Amino acid sequence: MSKVDNITLIRESIKDYIMFDVKKYFEDFAEDVANTKELNNVIISFRDYPKPNKPFVTNTDKEEQNWLIKEIDFAIDKLKKDKYTRQAIIYNLHKSELDHNCLNIFHLYFRNNELDMNVYVRSMNIDANFDNDMYTFNLILEKASKESSLPKGKINVQIMSLHTFKK
Repeated sequence: MSKVDNITLIRESIKDYIMFDVKKYFEDFAEDVANTKELNNVIISFRDYPKPNKPFVTNTDKEEQNWLIKEIDFAIDKLKKDKYTRQAIIYNLHKSELDHNCLNIFHLYFRNNELDMNVYVRSMNIDANFDNDMYTFNLILEKASKESSLPKGKINVQIMSLHTFKK
């Protein structure tokens, strides 16, 4: 059976027509879930994300960024051997105080003459982490593009829980 309830195809041309303000959308549509306001199963696609003007919330967040930028070398090596590989992937195993890291899977792939990256995020606080995490994803793809000599493409992020804690 090949029937599903919903399908989202991420196409580059959409950015020519619409640029979403994620934080405004969140304010308008987030729902109450336990002690948070939340959007679930959010998919965001972008090419570049500016460096935020605010620092990381914790030292662990900055350490995780550095760890991810270093660990992506594994995926870059896969791309250097075969630019069409489907195995240029890393799992975030950075040590944290959580049972499961919020940023989970980073998958690089070369298609349509561009190096794209898919990221799966278990949980993201829109106020505390969103900007720095998006910028981190941008840094990772820039590094992978440069070191693999493949043109930088887009970043697709699936966030299971995009939330803020109620005050």
